[in-house]
Amino acid sequence: MRSIQRTLAIAAVASLVLGACTSDDGNGNDPTDGDDPSAAAADGEAGDGDGDEPAVDGTEDAGEDDTGNGEDEPEGPTSIDLDESIEHPNGSTMTLTGLEIEDNGIFVSFELYNGHRQTVTLALYGEDDRVQQFVQLIDDTGRSYAYQASSDNPQLELDPNSDMSARIGFLGRLPADATSVTLRFNYNLNLNRPVDGPSQAPNSLYPTFVFEGLPLPGR
Repeated sequence: MRSIQRTLAIAAVASLVLGACTSDDGNGNDPTDGDDPSAAAADGEAGDGDGDEPAVDGTEDAGEDDTGNGEDEPEGPTSIDLDESIEHPNGSTMTLTGLEIEDNGIFVSFELYNGHRQTVTLALYGEDDRVQQFVQLIDDTGRSYAYQASSDNPQLELDPNSDMSARIGFLGRLPADATSVTLRFNYNLNLNRPVDGPSQAPNSLYPTFVFEGLPLPGR
């Protein structure tokens, strides 16, 4: 690889232990430029007022985080190896390498390479609650799980021409009838579309990655 691998450790609630990854902050383009579908002016959505980030519609929730009860304990294997890759038009590549189930959370391991000329961001808003509208893990029963941000690198930023390995956590107890999950980064849940519009994608500093139908271990 062309740079140092990083490992993310995330502190969570209940019984979660999350990984951490580190990278330097960078300066990038305004994600509301061009045809960015998350821009407030395009859809009348209210953002944070400074025009530097995609708009968030405060009238709709990002999904319920259900910690469930003891009846939802997973059975059989609790981890699975993955090899799912997506290449983004901006030159970055994301590869999912594993998925684990714990009592009160789901963990996803991945590798990210940033081939773009500027710093890219995966988890817009980081530790702010608004991050749940841009990073989602949803199972096939419709239950969503809350992303738990790292204090070291809450927005999952990565410098140009570098890579990192990370293990991130999502809070919530998996129901017994769930068999797969969908993972999305930089996807505007309220507008139901990617943050990076078609014309902006090659230069996007907020690349959208969507992994659908990821199998769950033992299901």
